[in-house]
Amino acid sequence: MANITRFYTMTDGAVLIPANLNEDVHSAVGGRGIVSEPNGGLDSANFDATFAVERHLIYPGEAVRMGQDGSRESLDFYDKAFGQSDATNFVPIAGVATRMYVPFDCAAMLCEWQFFFSLWRTTSNMAGDPKPAAPVVRTKAFLNGSPLQHTVAGTPETIFPNAAGTVIQKNHEHLMAENRFGNHLELNVTKGWHEINVQLYMAPQPGTETLVLLAAKPGIPVEMDHRLTAGFRNARLIPFL
Repeated sequence: MANITRFYTMTDGAVLIPANLNEDVHSAVGGRGIVSEPNGGLDSANFDATFAVERHLIYPGEAVRMGQDGSRESLDFYDKAFGQSDATNFVPIAGVATRMYVPFDCAAMLCEWQFFFSLWRTTSNMAGDPKPAAPVVRTKAFLNGSPLQHTVAGTPETIFPNAAGTVIQKNHEHLMAENRFGNHLELNVTKGWHEINVQLYMAPQPGTETLVLLAAKPGIPVEMDHRLTAGFRNARLIPFL
């Protein structure tokens, strides 16, 4: 099994010290307890060279664990809730997150997430710019509060004005719904709490569009907010000893 160093040596004729004997059985110090070491104290560097794993030696959940959370409720996000910069103003998407306690150092941990979304995203109607760029809408995963830069992903433009930028010509929101799935493999994970979550950033939409309610009536200029609707969300963590 594990390499264990005895803490207490009993000597003939000496008074037995129960607290010291208990340290040999169950200890918070690594490499000491004959019960505590296999029950949460094992890692990839803590096996005797001649040890072979047998089924009865592994506690349930000791070699592989999994934590998963999710939600089936839909959520709407609007650009008015975000700041000017995507460097510091990402907002968590509730449901695309999970947190679990890993009781041992492990060789790897697989992080996975999945969610569906539809999006109202259009260009800003800026005078003098016939083809203004649509403000960005991005998602990014975070592990233990640190951004995973390889998971940054943009979103499509779904609402298209006419050539003059005065009215909405095409609405493709219903055609561009997306199932976004991602994963990340973290190596050499230390025991303790770990959390994965996916966050969203929507740049402010500064422009207006003309809303035409009746063909015979003049249009009404209104502010056009970006809106992302997320649903059927989940995230999971799978650590491997």
